[in-house]
Amino acid sequence: DWAINMTILVLGGQGMLGSALVRSLANQKEEVIAHNRLACDLTDSWDTYDYIKQIRPTTIYHAAGLVGGILSNMNNQYDYLFKNVTMASNVINAAATFSVPNLFYISSSCVYPSTCAQPMKENMIFDGQPEETNRGYALAKLVGMELTKYARDGRGQQLNYLTMIPCNLYGPNDDFSIGGHVLASLIKKICDAQRLNQKTITIWGSGAAFREFLHVDDCASAITHVVNTLFESKKLPPDYINIGSGKEISIMKLALLIREIVGWNGEILCDKSKPMGMLRKLLDIQYLNDVQWSSKITLREGIERLANEYNASLLENQTQ
Repeated sequence: DWAINMTILVLGGQGMLGSALVRSLANQKEEVIAHNRLACDLTDSWDTYDYIKQIRPTTIYHAAGLVGGILSNMNNQYDYLFKNVTMASNVINAAATFSVPNLFYISSSCVYPSTCAQPMKENMIFDGQPEETNRGYALAKLVGMELTKYARDGRGQQLNYLTMIPCNLYGPNDDFSIGGHVLASLIKKICDAQRLNQKTITIWGSGAAFREFLHVDDCASAITHVVNTLFESKKLPPDYINIGSGKEISIMKLALLIREIVGWNGEILCDKSKPMGMLRKLLDIQYLNDVQWSSKITLREGIERLANEYNASLLENQTQ
């Protein structure tokens, strides 16, 4: 049976998804603890062990990790592999050691093969090699996913552990730096171009690659909805569950949409010498459909919010 929530621990609780999960869980009656790096260094096995031992949570959401965009992934493959594997192994081992009943590991759609059929179903994950530009991160996430599954199935305990696989996320606490994800990076480029009266911006690749985007508050809503549904049904879930919007858009159309929303009239150029990753990454979200969840925040609305947040942060920095 699924254990009743008593204490919920959100690892990475100050990150983009972690903080969204904390917001989503705020209305529940259980205690919610938002982890941060000062409280525990998850790359330190003893620190992680002692932290889990002290809190003794009944549910862990493992949303902590080293994350970034294509440039950061390409230039730091070792760090993305080593640090994310280390965090996953430390957390999952400590959770299983102390028989934490429920653990939900947050993976990424980059674990799917670079030539995967579309939309990508959960049973396709090991059908081929991950895309080279984020191979280190993808391999780390694959190891975390398998550790989650084997901790559940091979420890002789009744542990309810599973993996959630979100698509590209964006929203509050996003990373607008050069190493950030594509949507936040485009918002920064276009908002900056408008503010500085620039005539052009340049995007990587041809702009023909398609991506699926989900607002991080929708992602947190989907994850907690799935978990609550599982608690109510008391049924074992599949090993992995895709979390997405079910909609995709080309990078060029995304840039044009941001340009329209921001009100910039410049030209968008393409640097085809730069990599653009997989051509398509659309998740099959049949499981979400089955449990009657769908996204609420449209891409347009989400971009408007994030552009306003970015511009507000610039004004705040100017007044400090």
